[in-house]
Amino acid sequence: MIHRDKILKGYSGSSPIFPLPNFVMFPNIGNEFLIFEPRYIEMVQNVIENERFITITLLKPNWNNDYENSPKIYQIGTLCYLKKFENRKDGKYKIILFGVDKVEINEAEQTKNYRIAATTSTNEIISSIDEKEKYKILIDRFSNLFGQSNESLSLSYLSNEEPNLEILVNFISMAMDIPIEEKQKLLELPEIGLRYEVLLHFIDNEISINKSILDYTQIMPLDDSIN
Repeated sequence: MIHRDKILKGYSGSSPIFPLPNFVMFPNIGNEFLIFEPRYIEMVQNVIENERFITITLLKPNWNNDYENSPKIYQIGTLCYLKKFENRKDGKYKIILFGVDKVEINEAEQTKNYRIAATTSTNEIISSIDEKEKYKILIDRFSNLFGQSNESLSLSYLSNEEPNLEILVNFISMAMDIPIEEKQKLLELPEIGLRYEVLLHFIDNEISINKSILDYTQIMPLDDSIN
């Protein structure tokens, strides 16, 4: 298995920026993307030949006014590792990215057809106090909202060697059907414990689950079979 600390040893400190209008990526979670814009096809091709890192961040409101150039982005995003890719016959790429670190985007320069930025790890605060109890509370509440038993949910999506609150919190953060700006606020919270408390609030208010995203979501650690 490949863990994120091992992956991050190969990171130089800068990566291409992949800004999205309606998606927030979280650390320790993987997701599948279809790449079809020419500039981002070029980005993937370059990443494949180099370090395999891409930083995903959210576009700020009114991004469509300047989308073809350099629309404004949020400065907190997720550094991702390109684990697998498929070059399709139509020229598009299907890729699987795994979030390996929450980062601050220090600068974004248009040196190619896409932006490249230096990033700095934000070093999220992770407390182990009552982690197993919090894990059980959160997965029980989420399972009830999801309409699936916690045993089935654990086996389907969260089959880790040991319960990991950070992974569970980030997994549910991606799955909650909340306004995208609220999801960005979740990512920007400095502590996993704070993100946990906000998630409980959303769940208690019966926020729905975007079940379709779960079809494309995976969790860390990675197996070591890559392209």
